[in-house]
Amino acid sequence: QYKRDEGVRRDNVVEKIEWDDDSRDRIRAIGLKLACVARAGIDADAEGRIFEMRSPSGRYALAFRCASSVEADSWFEAIHGCANALLTQALAQVNLMLGGHPQVRRMGWVSEQVRKFTKFSVRWNTNS
Repeated sequence: QYKRDEGVRRDNVVEKIEWDDDSRDRIRAIGLKLACVARAGIDADAEGRIFEMRSPSGRYALAFRCASSVEADSWFEAIHGCANALLTQALAQVNLMLGGHPQVRRMGWVSEQVRKFTKFSVRWNTNS
């Protein structure tokens, strides 16, 4: 009885999340500007097929699991490149808001490089 009642009362949490300023129904988005795009940790992804994207607030995360490590590398590089380009744009906007003299020189996420002696040895850990 409890399981059935729990299933009936369970709300769809994704429906309630305000992801972005987008008001279209059934569509959710995490903006790439100031988002963190990183490979999954070594323990979580031994095959190298998973990467993740975290919202600028760090509150939400999406995990992308690809069919192969080559496909994951391709998608990761494409999305990471877009995020880096938008980060440069955000840096320019911040300095424009602060005045004529650029006061902010660098902006982004701090990550820790984790090494493990395997075929795919370099991963980035964004967990604190």
